[in-house]
Amino acid sequence: TLSVDDDARVELLGFVVGRDKGSLTLTLTEEHVRGASWGRTTVYGLLSDSAALDLRALVSIRPAANGSDGLFEGRAMLLSRQARACIVPSLEIEARDVQATHRTAVGPIDPEQAFYCETRGCTLEEARTLLTHGFFEQLLCRLPNTSQRDMVRAEWQALLP
Repeated sequence: TLSVDDDARVELLGFVVGRDKGSLTLTLTEEHVRGASWGRTTVYGLLSDSAALDLRALVSIRPAANGSDGLFEGRAMLLSRQARACIVPSLEIEARDVQATHRTAVGPIDPEQAFYCETRGCTLEEARTLLTHGFFEQLLCRLPNTSQRDMVRAEWQALLP
């Protein structure tokens, strides 16, 4: 649970890499308690083999949190036909004059993007690697400093299939 109050600004970024028969069940709550707070919860998952992700996320804005702005974003890229992801976002709004939203996307590598890379001289495997790295770089670029980005990049690249 991420609690945000008194005009605070909080951003939570999560990276999930699943492979083999790994399975992760994750429940997240972004709770705006009071004041005009701002919160962003973002989770990106990359799943291969028969890995599975079950992610439930709630953006909750309590009655005293008028003027708050909350967002949950969950994305999962499936690198095999056996990989699975279920991302279920919810909103619970008890205040007026707020912004609250969610967005999710789950799917394999876009075949059109892979084809585009291939027309530029990449093999299919190189295209998959390029698109996989680009997927996570979208989130990595939101980390505040270079050393954090480099540390997280090294961690997830070591886990890639």
